[in-house]
Amino acid sequence: LLVALAGCQPDTVCRKEVAPQMKVGLCTIHHLTDGGTEVTTGVDSVTIRAIGNDSLIANNSKSVSQVEMPLRTDSFALTQFVMLYHETEDTVSVYHTNHLQYVSMECGCKVAQTIDSVAYTLHNIEQVDMTIADVTPAKDKNLIIYFRP
Repeated sequence: LLVALAGCQPDTVCRKEVAPQMKVGLCTIHHLTDGGTEVTTGVDSVTIRAIGNDSLIANNSKSVSQVEMPLRTDSFALTQFVMLYHETEDTVSVYHTNHLQYVSMECGCKVAQTIDSVAYTLHNIEQVDMTIADVTPAKDKNLIIYFRP
């Protein structure tokens, strides 16, 4: 009986493997007078929340260089976020494909996600680069968002 119950214990390894989050780098892009640009890692005083649920990813956070954002795992292949920076809101829409992938007997299946495209408003966001389409537990950034100062 004890052996059977031990297999039902919560396993943080399974949860991390089954529910990876999209990694997003945040940068500030400065336009120089000579026509060049300079990029600095991180933004200051940013608030990020998901649209359609109560997920608050960052709340007026200081010196933020990377955040992890959940993508929807239901039938909808669109996840949207609102980013408040310098009192101006931008919306980032991430279009993605969801498909089931077997992990292991202990962990079961996970929803594997691939980012197809990204759309965004241009109030304070200058550009968004997709660096890696597959969302995995690795530390690599999927997107990099460049804000104007």
